[in-house]
Parts: sequence; C-alpha cells; structure tokens
Amino acid sequence: MSVVGPRVAELVNKIKLGEINKIIVLAGAGISTASGIPDFRSPGGLYNTLNVDALTATEVQKNWLRAEPTMVVDIDLFRKNQFPYLEVRRPFILGTKEKKWKLTLGINILLQFKPFIITY
Repeated sequence: MSVVGPRVAELVNKIKLGEINKIIVLAGAGISTASGIPDFRSPGGLYNTLNVDALTATEVQKNWLRAEPTMVVDIDLFRKNQFPYLEVRRPFILGTKEKKWKLTLGINILLQFKPFIITY
C-alpha cells in the first residue's frame, strides 16, 4: 500500500524507467519536525533549552555558548571539542535507535527514491 498520490507514483516510475536521472531535493527542518524531532530555533528547541553548565566544555567554551547558543553546532568548536555537540544530539540519536520518531509523508516520499539517491 502506498501513501503517496498518483503524481508522486508517476514520478517514481519515471525515475525507475530512467526517464528522469537528475534530481535535487531541498529539505529543511520542516521535514523532521512533523516526525516529532525537535528543531533548533523554536521555543523548546535546542538553542532555547541548552543547558551550558551540563556540557563537557572549558569555561571559555561555556561562555561562548552562553553568549551564542548556536556555537554548539559550530564546526570550529566541534574541531576543538566534540562533546558539547554530541551531548546535545544524544537524545536525537537515542530516539532514532528507539524508533521514537514517526514516519511522515515527506520522509516516506524520500524513502521511495532511496535506491536512486547519490550523496556527495
């Protein structure tokens, strides 16, 4: 049983037949928030609920994070200390393992294309 409409099914068929061979998918936070996965910026999101004092970081790094919570996903901080990022992402990782997040239409559509997806 498919939960996608006839236009999506037709598109999938054209891809399978090789009639369409170049696809770009642009997706943002909305594709995951419908599954119950918290986002970063909303009230109750990662930045709003960040408990800097509970993170494994130096005092200098904690001060950066207090001033700018988005630093928790900053590549420069990650290169120096991976713990803050991994600690705040732990609930998401565990939720994935526990199958806490529900399947949404957007993700279901992407899964139909899985055999054709090439990532760079």
